[in-house]
Amino acid sequence: MCIRHSTRAPVLFFFKQKTAYEISACLVGSEMCIRDRYMGQAFSLEYGYFVEAGDKTLIPNPHPQNRAEAARFFEFLGRITGKALYEGLVIESVFSRLFLNKVLGRDNNLDEMRFLDEEVYKNLIYLKSNPCIEGLTFSVTENRLGEITEHPLKPGGDKIPVTEENKLEYVFLFTDYKLNKSIEEQSQAFLRGLTALINPHWLEMFNHEELQLLISGPKGGFDVNDFKRNVRLSGFYDLDSTIINLWAVLDSYSKEEREDFLRFITGCPRPPISGFKYMQPQIVIERMQISENDENKLPTSSTCNNTLRLPPYSDALTLRTKLTYAIKSNSGFELA
Repeated sequence: MCIRHSTRAPVLFFFKQKTAYEISACLVGSEMCIRDRYMGQAFSLEYGYFVEAGDKTLIPNPHPQNRAEAARFFEFLGRITGKALYEGLVIESVFSRLFLNKVLGRDNNLDEMRFLDEEVYKNLIYLKSNPCIEGLTFSVTENRLGEITEHPLKPGGDKIPVTEENKLEYVFLFTDYKLNKSIEEQSQAFLRGLTALINPHWLEMFNHEELQLLISGPKGGFDVNDFKRNVRLSGFYDLDSTIINLWAVLDSYSKEEREDFLRFITGCPRPPISGFKYMQPQIVIERMQISENDENKLPTSSTCNNTLRLPPYSDALTLRTKLTYAIKSNSGFELA
């Protein structure tokens, strides 16, 4: 099955740095580390392109400061996501099901309002089966960049009262606006970028949960045995005491600690959906040379190369202590 249109399509990177843009054109191949801090910046709430939905997932900001700029940005994100899908890489961010439904060309309905705002969902359900609230009109009050505005749900809606006869229409129009129309432009821009690399017919096979799984990989830690089978040792051998101790430490880690460990090495807490066999580049555990009896060195990592540099610690307790400290303190590349 062909899921992409070009092997190495050009992608324009632009990340907002204060008031300026750092722009560089590059070709993103399988060796590109797209899961590093720059991708974290792209999906960061501080830039105003995304907001957090009620279920703590990411949904496009319906009122970006510059709509044309936001459209270009979402198209860029779509291209990056498409490249990740093709290369079998995962992106840490979790998108709202509301956003993914729109990307897949499916409208959201009232039942899905609870994922955006539980309180609004309850109010709409109450309205359907109870007397109308006095003073309600066919409009939505919104905060747009600090300015309170009224958006009519239909022509002249701000002057049309909601009554028992038309309240179901109001519920429908309100839901459609909040869950569909308000993020339509951003969703279409993301889709344009995504389908520049991924065959759109391929997307038709998936629902929002399956697409999120492809984008972000499985949650809840990883299979240590699968990890052991698919890493490459450099300077160590299979029965080296340091490696045996490392496996024991990983077995003892909680799911959250394993996610932190994997993020430390690869930049992402989750493996590819099909397992570590498909991790590109392959994870390497490399022996760090230290002087005799010097166990103060911390492990380091290189996320773009998926490499863990591990000193040959003398026992499992030391290894666990040093590795956990390095992970929690994000000691990073070549730091000790």
